Amino acid sequence: MFDQIFERSDALRRQLAGPLREARLAYLRHRAEQGAPRSTLRKLAQYLLVVTERLNLQPRGTVTTAQIERAALLGPSAGPRNPPAPLCSNCG
Repeated sequence: MFDQIFERSDALRRQLAGPLREARLAYLRHRAEQGAPRSTLRKLAQYLLVVTERLNLQPRGTVTTAQIERAALLGPSAGPRNPPAPLCSNCG
C-alpha cells in the first residue's frame, strides 16, 4: 500500500523502515476501504510515522502521559505542515 501512496523512493523507504509498519498499514487499508483519497492517506501515513517515531512505539508496550507531553513539546517541526484529516469517523 505504501507504494501506492508515495511516489518518492526516499519517502517510501522511510515508511517501510518505520516502527509498527504492519499496524500503520492496517489502519491505512481501513481508511482506503472507507474511500479516503490518496492525498489523505499520504498525510495520515506521514502523521502515523511521526507519532510512532516520536513516542518510540513498539509492538508491545505502553505510552505514558509524560511521553506524549514530551513529544508534544517538540512541536510540529519534524512532522507534516498541514493538520491531518480526522483519523476515523467510524472507528469507535
